[in-house]
Amino acid sequence: MLRFIMTRAVRTIAMAMVPVVCALAQSAGRVVGRVTDAQGVGVPGVQLLSSPSGISAISADDGHYVIRSVPAGNESIRAYRFGFRPTTVEGISVKAGEATTVDIKLDAATVQLGGVVTTASRRVEKITDAPATITRLDEAQIANTIGNSFAAALKEVKGLEFIQTGILSSAVNARGFNSSFNNRMLQVEDGRIGVLAESGLPVGSLTTVSKIDLASVEVLVGPGSALYGP
Repeated sequence: MLRFIMTRAVRTIAMAMVPVVCALAQSAGRVVGRVTDAQGVGVPGVQLLSSPSGISAISADDGHYVIRSVPAGNESIRAYRFGFRPTTVEGISVKAGEATTVDIKLDAATVQLGGVVTTASRRVEKITDAPATITRLDEAQIANTIGNSFAAALKEVKGLEFIQTGILSSAVNARGFNSSFNNRMLQVEDGRIGVLAESGLPVGSLTTVSKIDLASVEVLVGPGSALYGP
């Protein structure tokens, strides 16, 4: 008797849901179309989001897409994919029970990736002598520093300790030297040694090379800086 009552209740609920589902289907429509690039080639993997309904879809390999169950009314479609500029189509009129066609054209976007610096040695060398980390400071980073020296840009270099010794004077220290005025930092300017001849200290803020003449600065931090002295 209990099983019969439960089955009857479930059937009653299911029958009550049928008109609701039918009503929702009759009040919604579809948005279909194709996403292409500037040459008219279909763009796959484009994320399409309808607003304000918040229903999304992804374009197929040929660029075609279908956004289902979109409520009838005015909608906007936003399309975005890596390598293309996000595009929004406004004023789309979705009609209940009908398919609204919206073709979208995406323009390519220039994506600037971080620079990769690779160096090689002409001879076999021990791992403790080989540079492990290379940090490159470009012209914009150098230009944004205070004063006439590039030294302030070294604050952002990983593996270096930056010491401010005065208003415009500064020094750098690598791990293991334990001194703000160590003489084991090698500075080279266009292939020429750029350290003070008597003390061996890096020229740093005392260099005669103005930062406006520098195209870039490379900082090489080798494994020796983590081994305390090799």
